[in-house]
Amino acid sequence: MSSQVVTDFLAAWLRQDVDAVLDCLTDDVVYAPAVGPTYEGKEEVGKAMAAEITADLGGIELILDDPVGLGDHVLGGWALATATGEIFRRGVDVYLIRDGKISVKDQFRKVYERD
Repeated sequence: MSSQVVTDFLAAWLRQDVDAVLDCLTDDVVYAPAVGPTYEGKEEVGKAMAAEITADLGGIELILDDPVGLGDHVLGGWALATATGEIFRRGVDVYLIRDGKISVKDQFRKVYERD
């Protein structure tokens, strides 16, 4: 099932297990974050993701929806919330799965204005 590799990827991300995250990716993976450059290749993507995975979020909570498989694509929704539970950013990651691994992670997000 294509969504299992994304489930494994997200579980590793939450554990801050960079090696396990990288094990879920193809060698020619492409990572296109919502903001910033697109990264190509496991080494380049690994460096970018490692910085994100190990970053101190300062009390911000990452909330993940269960991934939904659609053929060779998987959608994974997420949100960021403050320590008080206020959601200030929502997004969805679109994954392309090839040979049981993630070959593309394309991220989209919405930022809510705060009062």
